[in-house]
Amino acid sequence: MAKAMSGTVRVTLYARGRFRVLRSDGTDLTPARRKECAILALLAFAPQRTRTREALRGTLWSSRSATQAQASLRRALSNLRKALGPDADLLDTRDALVVSLSQEVRLDRGDAESGADLLETLDHVDPALDDWLREVRAGEDDAPRHPEAPRARPPDRTSVEIVLLPGPGDVDSDYLTATLADHLASRFAAEGVTDIYHAHEPVPPSALRGTRLLRIELAAAVEEDGCWTVHLRALADANRRFIWSGRARMPLDLREIAEGHRLPGFASTAISQISARLRAYRLTDRSGVMALQGAAARLFTGDREQLRLAETELAALSTGDALPLALAWRGFAGLTRSLEFIDRGPIAAEASALAEEAFDLRPDNPLIASLAARVALELEGDVDRAAYLAQAGLRACDRNPYALYAAAQVALISGERAEAHRLAQAGRLCADGLPNAYAWDMEVCLTALGMGDLELAHRSARAAHAQNRAFRPALRYLVALDLIRGDRTAARLHAEKLARHEPGFLISHLTRPDYPLLTLRKTGYAEALVGA
Repeated sequence: MAKAMSGTVRVTLYARGRFRVLRSDGTDLTPARRKECAILALLAFAPQRTRTREALRGTLWSSRSATQAQASLRRALSNLRKALGPDADLLDTRDALVVSLSQEVRLDRGDAESGADLLETLDHVDPALDDWLREVRAGEDDAPRHPEAPRARPPDRTSVEIVLLPGPGDVDSDYLTATLADHLASRFAAEGVTDIYHAHEPVPPSALRGTRLLRIELAAAVEEDGCWTVHLRALADANRRFIWSGRARMPLDLREIAEGHRLPGFASTAISQISARLRAYRLTDRSGVMALQGAAARLFTGDREQLRLAETELAALSTGDALPLALAWRGFAGLTRSLEFIDRGPIAAEASALAEEAFDLRPDNPLIASLAARVALELEGDVDRAAYLAQAGLRACDRNPYALYAAAQVALISGERAEAHRLAQAGRLCADGLPNAYAWDMEVCLTALGMGDLELAHRSARAAHAQNRAFRPALRYLVALDLIRGDRTAARLHAEKLARHEPGFLISHLTRPDYPLLTLRKTGYAEALVGA
């Protein structure tokens, strides 16, 4: 591409809120990795648009050795030039000592009164970059000084306290209540909450490091018939606004309850219901990690517009304590777009980069590890990396439904069909109560196919479809399984429903090698569809 005349703007960097890079024709050139975005920001804000390589290394790889930082910078610059494509000449990397950005790149600082910070999505990339960001935002570096605008984004930290109310004094009951509290704490931590308190009394506001969002009260008792009952009540903020209450009752079998899946399932139901109520009461603006759940729920709808809205919301939430999980869900959004809408292009590389960065930030989070595992498996086909990530998720929490889902997928693709089916069924039990539990029903459908159980596969696909009538994976497998079972009337009915959500669908599409029925092909059942 020939260089434009001097003074022409070819690319614009938008620095307010979410960092974006757009070509003059509207093409999005935003790099997939945040450190590559940070390089552009550092250069754009620098005097004369130039910084030394040493300064870039020290700002973005401050904890690495000189050799590691040098190699990382070299790789990041190479990736950045690839991301810019025909406009790669705007980034001058020829000098061994400095890197420069062309004046044909415009920096748009946005409206300081909007309430959004400069470069919000570059928080927590590196401690040295965080220091520079604070200076830029305070007007002490290259940015113009302006009065601080009111903040519209959620607080950086959210506190959840789990209070175990006095019980009957039964040792087994107290143990099970504490076990449920542990499940709740683990799930809240997986959802991104950084400050979780266990107590027998409310935590005083002065002791909280973050903004108090939720107080969970647990009261348990052993009834006359020998059943253990636990009552959960969720209250919001200091005014103790009622959010939700739920009750679980089960025979007092200590081992069955402690090692089974009813407590994790009840925890899933509770967190799902609490999150839904918080969204309904418009309280999620107090917490980025809670707002994330609403955005993530859109990713499972199978609707392209909902996916677009989710991606926009997740990008805006990529800051503060919500950052690692927001990055992981953005990677999963790329996976969804690629597989569901056959919209690949550069999406696979971007999704992988986002998921891996999220895992680097929080390798102990089972949800992040599980989402990264699915991206590695389904987008990159890297079974070894997916297996490592799935096991990391299980090590963090062996009854997290997302961790069990990812592990089941890895086991199925590795030929361990019985283990895959066991993990999928355990995952479905732990996911009970989640708004997207139909995704686990579909996983059971797939592993049942691996076990040769067509009837269970069909029942599971029907269960998934019953929960979400627009969920296309369930409809696809229902059409295929109906045909395999010889029920052409049901197949036509499900095909008509699928065509409403997948315009242009024909039954003949089921035999295409790129149609998303991978498990059906892997298990050999797709051969029965030829000529159907």
